[in-house]
Amino acid sequence: MSCANKVSENINTKKNIYNDITLELGKVSDFSNFTDTDNITVWGGSAIKGEDGLYHMFYSRWKKNLGWAWVTHSEIAHAVSTSPFGPFKHKDVVFPRRGAEYWDGLCTHNPTTHKFEGKYYLYYMGNTGDDVNPCVPGKIEYNWTHRNNQRIGVAVADNPNGPWKRFDEPLIDASEDENALDGFDWKLSKNPLVSKLEITKQDGSIQKLKHLERPQMFFENGKPIALFCAADTLDTKGVLHSWNVQIPIKILNNK
Repeated sequence: MSCANKVSENINTKKNIYNDITLELGKVSDFSNFTDTDNITVWGGSAIKGEDGLYHMFYSRWKKNLGWAWVTHSEIAHAVSTSPFGPFKHKDVVFPRRGAEYWDGLCTHNPTTHKFEGKYYLYYMGNTGDDVNPCVPGKIEYNWTHRNNQRIGVAVADNPNGPWKRFDEPLIDASEDENALDGFDWKLSKNPLVSKLEITKQDGSIQKLKHLERPQMFFENGKPIALFCAADTLDTKGVLHSWNVQIPIKILNNK
């Protein structure tokens, strides 16, 4: 997992404002690992503190017996905790399936949540397609009809508990213009490596991982205190076992 900084062509004085920092990861407590239930696979969490004083995490999930089927069967769910480090408890499903006729009707995935001017915004990837899942546990195969229909959308609420207003059109759609912009201009920071594929447990032991992805930084009182990530391991049968982890962090300024 690496760190990058966005380069702005218009504000040259701010180009390197975050270029000389190091992200220090702390030890992870057992209760900072979120798995939902035994028959559910989870991936990628994003949290926000509500006016109720609770921490609300939005995450992707799908049935474990479907295999690595996020492309066709992921849904976004909601969990709560009294601490940003957990333990989190599943509360409800935010975006259930709503039909293949909608751009996000069969799959919602990779949420990130933010608050602007009293409103809560939940950004996510959605898709639709033929609803065919080619995966089985231990065999990863993607449905490219669904993958090629991926778009980015947003839902809005007055409260992280909902209700969330979904829209019938995506926020960001694919363009047929071959000259359209393809994202931002990102450059690796001076100290790009954030973590190897491992986490350090509270007792000092190291857990090796197959993946450590979907990093989302959580701020409290304007300071970054936790890094929310998706993690997984691979068993001897080639089956991925995933969970969401909340890692304590410190920002070190190297200047």
